[in-house]
Amino acid sequence: MISFFCEIGHAGTTKKELDKLYVAVPNGFESLDPLKAAIAQEWFVLPLIYEYLFRYNSKDEIIPDLAEVWAFQEDTSTIRIKIREGHFFSDGSKVDAKSVVQSITAYCLSTTPSAVGLRGLVGCSGANNRRIKIRAVSDYNVEMVITMAPSAFIYQLTAAPMAVLKRDKNHHALGSGPYRLESLLHDMVVLKKNDFFSRLTSSPSPSQLVIQYIAEDAIGKELKKNNLDVASMYLTSSKSQLENPNYVVIPQAAHVTQVLVLNPNVVPFKDPKLRKVIRDAIYESEISTCAEGRMPAIGLIPTGVGGSIANDRSVIHGPIAAKNHKLALKNPVHVEIFQHIGRKNICDEMTLKHIFANFNIFLNFRYVDNYSELDKLYVDKSTPAYIELFVFLTRDASRFLSRFTPHTTEPLFFYTDPKIEELVNKALNLGEIKQRFLLYRLANTRIEEKSSTVALYYIGHTNTIRRCRAGKSPEQIGYSPNSFLFLIEGGLADDCGEPR
Repeated sequence: MISFFCEIGHAGTTKKELDKLYVAVPNGFESLDPLKAAIAQEWFVLPLIYEYLFRYNSKDEIIPDLAEVWAFQEDTSTIRIKIREGHFFSDGSKVDAKSVVQSITAYCLSTTPSAVGLRGLVGCSGANNRRIKIRAVSDYNVEMVITMAPSAFIYQLTAAPMAVLKRDKNHHALGSGPYRLESLLHDMVVLKKNDFFSRLTSSPSPSQLVIQYIAEDAIGKELKKNNLDVASMYLTSSKSQLENPNYVVIPQAAHVTQVLVLNPNVVPFKDPKLRKVIRDAIYESEISTCAEGRMPAIGLIPTGVGGSIANDRSVIHGPIAAKNHKLALKNPVHVEIFQHIGRKNICDEMTLKHIFANFNIFLNFRYVDNYSELDKLYVDKSTPAYIELFVFLTRDASRFLSRFTPHTTEPLFFYTDPKIEELVNKALNLGEIKQRFLLYRLANTRIEEKSSTVALYYIGHTNTIRRCRAGKSPEQIGYSPNSFLFLIEGGLADDCGEPR
């Protein structure tokens, strides 16, 4: 599920203040504990606090992080990973093989909201999780017995909850990343430089990050104050608000899907034929034109992500008008549909009301301002329908597809399918990416056939950065929404001057 990443600063950044970065995001925070973080803006902050065995760089490439080298023994299905020496948690204690074993074991035994889990590790999921096949064979070597292709397993190790961490006496999570958590409120997070971080360089970099929640509809006003250094993960539909001569706007790929979820276990959506014609009517509508920066959607997985069927209109069957009359309900039905108030769009609302009214279904939109309340509604079997944004963190869709499997820890879509689990598991056992993505496409098509989860449109993010703070050119921006950090690694300008 999606949340966004933004920051705010104060007017007139000066030389003395260049070691502090003010960032704005369009959602609040609940937790930065890897085993509790559940929404996208929290996941994107985690790599600033924690290190992983493997991670994505700014170009969306998997590279070693704490791992130095790895080897796979095919006869025993064992992967051995050598941990880099000289890494330390923010309390000064060393990161070693024992730290990795404890972190992964805690993950396997937890009820983390991660959709997939470390499925490839023997004993990490299901009833046998007391026999987790991981051990430290020396101070800096870890062995794990796995059930899938090592390349796919390494991909799983990049998941947000897979951070290597230590618990202090109060059970708070400590990391070995470039920053440590100084304070956490719902509307503001303060990170300070981890003095024990192993890769500190001579390049100037912020010693403190102030990450503040600013709503989508308020970001333009804040930018006009010249108070922000970065506004990150704002939707491209906010582009008109983000345009400012003091800032450069760098669009990201359209890897976010606005999803309508219909509960197939609740009247009137129990009828699969009715769901399909509603889906087709939505795909034929112009709902994507209700706001700037959207792309028409077909299928949940957007263009550019493995498994996408976005260019295949064969999922729509026949003329919509002929079906409306035949499948319209005899008696009118009123249905509540839930959505976060920050995503309210009157054009979207009116478009959907018109489509559903053709089938004698009358929608009542209920807007909620608290994600904790929405989280409960998403898993409540009596919830008839809701709308939410889902972000694809990488170009591999397995974590998203696994939400539709019987073993998901997040039954968000009121529908699971053993066949989808079979396809995802088979894909994860393939080292060849093209074949893996083909299986994802089959899984995506199967979800489309169910027609209870419908893509409304695709949309992208932006990174809006104060011009004088971008140490590298905009062309060097990567896929990750927090890749603004890569822009400033090359050095900050001497002075951002006074607000204009």
